[in-house]
Amino acid sequence: MNWRTISASTILAASLLVPMSSIAASFNQSQTSSSYKVQTIAQNPSNDDMPFRKRKRWGNKQQRLERMQQALGLDDNQVKEIQSIHNQAKKDTQSLRQEMKVAKQEMRQLMGSNTATDEELRQQYDKIQGIRQQLSLKRFEKKLAVRKVLTPEQRAKMAELKQQRRQRWGRRGGF
Repeated sequence: MNWRTISASTILAASLLVPMSSIAASFNQSQTSSSYKVQTIAQNPSNDDMPFRKRKRWGNKQQRLERMQQALGLDDNQVKEIQSIHNQAKKDTQSLRQEMKVAKQEMRQLMGSNTATDEELRQQYDKIQGIRQQLSLKRFEKKLAVRKVLTPEQRAKMAELKQQRRQRWGRRGGF
């Protein structure tokens, strides 16, 4: 190999590496700023006061009910009725949710075992689907009960708000 070939390949390699180093430097800076944002959000004291399940973006049930009251113009009696519907639905579904938890655990055990037959797995799957269907029916019944509390104007407003929410999710590439 002669010196001209070596120097040409060295220059070519160097010309490729220099732009890559500037890209790496800018990437490193953007990583630093995003990690700062994550650190800032994580250190937000208001999040530390709430249990993990309550930190959802849309808020806890009380906050959602307050927003619903404000958006639909619910009176105090309607709010109390809706709260009682939610509380009763929670009591009604509590045993089903526990049953679902046990059924899923059983399914995990069956899937992990070497002795479970396909038929046993299908039966367990059918059991889980039945519980899901019961839970879905309970949610639907709860929606119907809340619907009965609302006036026709409030129902129309709620339908409009739900349509707006669906459109927002659609723009974001939602499900």
